[in-house]
Order: sequence, then C-alpha cells, then structure tokens
Amino acid sequence: MLNKLREAFKQADKEFNELFIGAMSCITGLKTSGKYLLRPTVTLHYPDQHWVMYKDTRNWLRLIKNEETGEELCTACGSCVRVCPCSCIKIAPGKKAEHRKGLVPEIFEIDFSLCCFCGLCVEACPFNAIKFCAAYEMACYNREDLLWNKEQLLAINDDFKQTEPKQMVDKYIIP
Repeated sequence: MLNKLREAFKQADKEFNELFIGAMSCITGLKTSGKYLLRPTVTLHYPDQHWVMYKDTRNWLRLIKNEETGEELCTACGSCVRVCPCSCIKIAPGKKAEHRKGLVPEIFEIDFSLCCFCGLCVEACPFNAIKFCAAYEMACYNREDLLWNKEQLLAINDDFKQTEPKQMVDKYIIP
C-alpha cells in the first residue's frame, strides 16, 4: 500500500513538473510576442514601396557603356563565356570599335533562365563591361522572355542607390 502511494506521488510530481515546464514555455513565448506588440511594423507594402538595395546586390546583370563615347565597353574577348559555369552567355564578335581598341560584339546574349548569378562573369571581365544592377522586378511568364540581347542589357535602368548594409539593417530591422 505504501509503495503504491509513493508511485502515485512520483507520477503526480512528474505530471506537475511537465505542466510547469509547458506553462513556462508558453509564458516565454507570450513575453517575446508582447515585446513586439506595441512596436511599429516593418512590413513593406510592396507595389507602393520598394526595398533599397545596397552596394553588393546580386540581382540582374547589365552591360556598361562608356559615358563619354556612348559605346559599350565589351570587346567580345569571351572571358565571361569561358568562365560561366552555366553556359548562359553567348557572344559573337562584330565590327571594330570606333573610340577604343578591340571589337564591338554583334551578338551578346544572356539566358537568365540558365544563369545562377554567381558573379564569375563580372569578376572575369577585364574591361568591367558587365556588372550586377539593383533592378529586381524583371519577372516574366514565358521562359523565352528570359533570353536578353545586347540592346536589352544596355537599356537596363540602374536606379541603384548606394546604401551601406548597416544603414539597410538600421532602416528595416528594429532592435
């Protein structure tokens, strides 16, 4: 009889201990939620508001023009084609450049459906003719629309505002 009573107390103690641990974890969760309850929200209302991209953003690739001459910097050397692990870049050399040495590519295409945005082409380009840009709203419904030619890559509007990552964190994340 005494053994049964001891076992009953042990069982009740074990159940009470589990109940206490469960209640404490619930209180901890409510305390965490309560901390953020009265703070302003960090929700971004997407179509009306846009993220500010910081300087090392790896979104879409674009071709760079020389601002003085208006000629693209690409010389059709093929460095980006050789280094690309996805084989998504195609270049065909064209006519001789007017204001610099080298050729102007007749065909420069990037198939963004294959691109893994690794940045090797950006690093391999000896003329800094291809760069990442801050544009990120380029979704499409057809896979064929992801094959971009030279004119499209030169026409990308880079509304890139250089922001340090620390400022980005301070602006969008509340401590």
